[in-house]
Amino acid sequence: MKKIFILLLVIPFFSFSQTKKKVETPVQNGFVITGDVTGFPNGTAVSFLNDQTGQPEKQTTIENGKFVIKGQMPQPSFKVLIFGDQPPGVPLFLDNSNIKISGDKNAIDKLSITGSPSHAQYME
Repeated sequence: MKKIFILLLVIPFFSFSQTKKKVETPVQNGFVITGDVTGFPNGTAVSFLNDQTGQPEKQTTIENGKFVIKGQMPQPSFKVLIFGDQPPGVPLFLDNSNIKISGDKNAIDKLSITGSPSHAQYME
């Protein structure tokens, strides 16, 4: 009887000492938005608005007509890209892809957006 009692007392200690190694899921690369938009002066702010709050997220500036925004999305999401904190905004479905945006300030509604499967599906 004593042996069974001791065995039952020791078993929980063995179970706690058997810890599983945590398997970390690999982090996705994230997105990189590379822009080449002419007509804006150096230092013009470029950001995309949060779809729920309307506040700018991930902000950068244009230098020599080019800009880069990097980040990571847990899932594809609809964003609005704005230049110089003024309308019009450019609708964009953002996912973890390499996205290229090109165009001109005078035709901001006709920017070429390539590289995002989510955005291509949205445009169809």
